[in-house]
Amino acid sequence: MPFTMYLHRLNFILLFLFLGIPNLLNAQTFSVEKKMNGILIENYYFLADPNAKLNIKDVILSESFRPIKEKKSLGIEPGAIWLRIDFENSSDRPIEWILQVVYHQFDFVDFYSIHDLEIKKELHIGDHRLFEERLIPHGSNLYPAKISPKEKCRIFIRLAYEKEGRFNTALKIWTPKEFQNNSNFYHIFFAGSMIGVFTLVFINLFFYISTRTKAYIWYILYQLSIILMGCSFTGIGYYVIWKDWIWFTDLIPTLSPALVFMNAATFTISFLETKKFSSKIDLFLKLLAVLHILPICGAILGYKAFASDLVMFLSSFLVLYPFLGYYFWYKGKREARFYALAWTLWTTGMLTGLFRIAGKIESTFIFEVIPFLGVILEALFFSLALADRINIFQFEKEVAEKKYTQSLEKFNEDLSLKVEEKTKELQLKNQILASMNKDKDTFLSLIAHDLLGPVDSFKMATQMIQSNRKKVKLKDKKNFQKLLQSSAENIYSLLENLLEWAKSQKGIIVFSPKELKCREIAEKTIQLLRPNAQAKQIIIENNIKINLSLFADENLLTTIFRNLISNAIKFSIEGGKVIVGISKNSPKEITFFVQDNGVGVEKEKLKSLFEPGVNASERGTKGESGVGLGLQICKEFTELHGGRIWVESKLGKGSIFFFTIPKRTTSSG
Repeated sequence: MPFTMYLHRLNFILLFLFLGIPNLLNAQTFSVEKKMNGILIENYYFLADPNAKLNIKDVILSESFRPIKEKKSLGIEPGAIWLRIDFENSSDRPIEWILQVVYHQFDFVDFYSIHDLEIKKELHIGDHRLFEERLIPHGSNLYPAKISPKEKCRIFIRLAYEKEGRFNTALKIWTPKEFQNNSNFYHIFFAGSMIGVFTLVFINLFFYISTRTKAYIWYILYQLSIILMGCSFTGIGYYVIWKDWIWFTDLIPTLSPALVFMNAATFTISFLETKKFSSKIDLFLKLLAVLHILPICGAILGYKAFASDLVMFLSSFLVLYPFLGYYFWYKGKREARFYALAWTLWTTGMLTGLFRIAGKIESTFIFEVIPFLGVILEALFFSLALADRINIFQFEKEVAEKKYTQSLEKFNEDLSLKVEEKTKELQLKNQILASMNKDKDTFLSLIAHDLLGPVDSFKMATQMIQSNRKKVKLKDKKNFQKLLQSSAENIYSLLENLLEWAKSQKGIIVFSPKELKCREIAEKTIQLLRPNAQAKQIIIENNIKINLSLFADENLLTTIFRNLISNAIKFSIEGGKVIVGISKNSPKEITFFVQDNGVGVEKEKLKSLFEPGVNASERGTKGESGVGLGLQICKEFTELHGGRIWVESKLGKGSIFFFTIPKRTTSSG
């Protein structure tokens, strides 16, 4: 053996005697037992190596190790961390055991077993090394060891990243049987959880295809990102799916939670329909979803510490989601009840997992299982929420269809009623139109008949005068003149009434009331008709007081008097009497009357006397004709003043026509 080798060993022994032995005496030793079921090692030592330049020989006798007691997470640091743990077997038989580095995402994990200052065994594994180098095929970094009876040993562990990363130094110790049982249970539990989640994914995919509801797509993406994160944080993905993909192994711890939180925000926006309920909440959730792109970009660009810290910060907003669910439930969105319960369970489980990874809580079995339970129950309740939403939509659809049916029935009923009303209205208008056409035909025939007589007389008289101009005596000339005058007056009267009636039918009567002297209006009309009265030796008396006045339209009032007096003359016998007067003078109106002692009117005709054409066929006592428009015109012109007209008559004794005119009136038309 070379001299330098002896010298080196001697130097090493001296350093151990002066430095190593005191360290061994002061170190806290973990006692290895026959059965160890994932015991969390409480007390050991660490040494920071920020430049990752120290080797095992440099740290074996180093006095720079500091104790780690409660806080197992040292945060995000560059370089490497060295751990030192002392073990002893106080029993009388050898014990096989497994040392587990709980946080499995280290790039490099090196185990060194030291006995009597010599490296007895070493193992070099980690995410940046080939998976086949692991002695136990598992997602965690495991070091199998064996310690003899009454033996002590010291193990150094080097945890390192190529650049920087999170240093969670939690360690567990197992006996092989207990580790295998726990690993089997853990894998079965994880596999069952993933199968359940995948089942829900396919069910919700079917629901999306059936309903085309966007919330299902975001929920499916959310569940797939949950599966990805579960594979990452358990280490199963590393040795089953993306084995030896170093770049993906480095990216996935940041990528998967960022995708989970981003899809959770978008699912919440879609499911709760936040835009309809609160624009502020909607904007906040959209901003939160976009912010999760930053840690993904940071991880891709190599800013691992920034990306990891940002994910942890954004994860703190998860606590708001249950409150959002309860808030929307309180606001009346019924399907938010399952959403709120789901997020309560999920947030509890996920925060437990994140705090365990960050070293804020111990990495015990119960804290490892809680995230999986939270995911399973959350997925179940989310599926219930989506199913409940379908039920609500179905119920709302049925209610809407019922309302639509009722509205349609009511619309059809209203439409039927309107059609019926319009039909009746149309039928009535048709009847009125038919009646008007009939009246028109009657009027035309009566007008033609009534005009024929006077015109024929007028024609005959002119012919006789023309043919016997030289032979006609003076007495005959006077008779012809009277005949011509009478025919002309009849034609004029008939045409005047027809003109007034036509105006009233077209609504072009101009109503212009003014202050009038009642007696003067009546007297002018009497003087106009006096020749007709004298032809039948009828006396007309005007009993209206001289100074009595009223507010009325002169033309309309004159027409009323002319028609009533003309009718009285027409149906009076020779030598009769017509009286024009006032039967009542109240503060509001004046009641006029025109009385004759003529032939009178039959009782059954009194009610329809003022309808057009009813008395058209009635001829006067000397054969005077008419079309029956006079009384209708009187009725319409009286009503234009706001008054009324009626008649009292006895057959063979005469008639009295009454009409009222308000003293101060405006048109009622």
